[in-house]
This record gives sequence, C-alpha cells and structure tokens, in this order.
Amino acid sequence: MHIFKNRQKIQKRNLESKAQTSLFVILGITTFILMFAGYFLYTSMKKSEAETAAKKTSELNLQAEEIKKFVNDCVRKASFEGLKTIGQTGGYIDVPNLINFKGISMWHLDQINIQPFLNQTQERLMKYVSENVPKCVENGNISKFGFSIEKGRTVTFIEFGNSDVTLKVVYPLKVSKESFTKEFSEFFNTFDIRYRQVFEVSMILRPKNI
Repeated sequence: MHIFKNRQKIQKRNLESKAQTSLFVILGITTFILMFAGYFLYTSMKKSEAETAAKKTSELNLQAEEIKKFVNDCVRKASFEGLKTIGQTGGYIDVPNLINFKGISMWHLDQINIQPFLNQTQERLMKYVSENVPKCVENGNISKFGFSIEKGRTVTFIEFGNSDVTLKVVYPLKVSKESFTKEFSEFFNTFDIRYRQVFEVSMILRPKNI
C-alpha cells in the first residue's frame, strides 16, 4: 500500500509538472503570437504613415510646380509684351514726348541721328520685365494653394540673337507649407523673333526725316 501511494504521488507530480510545462508552452506561444501581431501592426501603421506622407508630398510638389508654371507664364507674358512694345515704338517702352510721332519714336530730329542703340533697347526691356513679373505674380491667385511664399529680387538677362530672343529671369522663390519646402529661381524663355535683324535693317531703311 505504501508503494502504491508513493507511485500515485509521483504520477501526480509528473502530471503537475507536465501541466506546468504545457502552461508555459501555451504562454510562450501566446506571447510570441502577440509579439508578432504587435510587430505586424506596428510595421503596417508605419507603412501606412509613410505612404500617406509620400502621397501628401507628391500632392504638394504638384501644387508647387503649378506655382512655378504660373510664374513662368508671367515671365513669358511680360517678355512678349515688352518685345512687342519696343518693336512697335522703335526701341522704347515709353516714347519721350519730344520724339513721339503717333506713338512711334523719331530716329532723326533736326537732321541729328537720335536712334537708340541696340543695348539701350535691351536695357529698357530688361527693366520692363524685371518690374512687371513681380506685379503679375502679385495679381495672380496663387494664395489659393495655401503656401507661404518668400520672393527675392528680380533680375533679367536678355540676348538678341540672329534668329531669336532669349531671356533668363532670376526670380528667387521659396514656397513652404507645413514641413514641405521647395525653391525656384531661374526661368528661361525663347521667342522666335528676329529683333536684332529687324532693328539693324530698320537702321538702314528708315527715312531720315522720321
């Protein structure tokens, strides 16, 4: 009987030991599953946040490009209007009253040649573009995008080529919204206008009494 009781105690301890082992195994598996699920949830959330941030950055970048396009349209508009004006007036943006003949500048006055030099018309055009690009930008509705915009000084460079006119406008812009920032500065435009050629031919052909 004593041996039988001892055997029962041993079996009971073995069962308890097995039960404890099983419990630890279950707890270990449960902990592992919870840790894996937590890690999966964390990485999924991070991935979702990264995708959302990337999408937002892409949208802001597109909006910033729209602002850049609008500014370049202002550059092109001011440049074309200036070119048209100096072409119609004979090299002036505003023709002085003394030499104004129906809106056209006289190149000779009292038998004296007062024709402007090509570089003078170039300087007038550069000044016109530099003054009018910021005005065009200010009048535009770019505030609808909600960006904070910092503007720098406008400087224009113009080259009268043999077959075209090339303009480079340096107009520093910094657009910001929340943590997004983008900067633009240089805008290039070329017009298929032979201004130099027309100007030089006009020097030869224009009557001396005009």
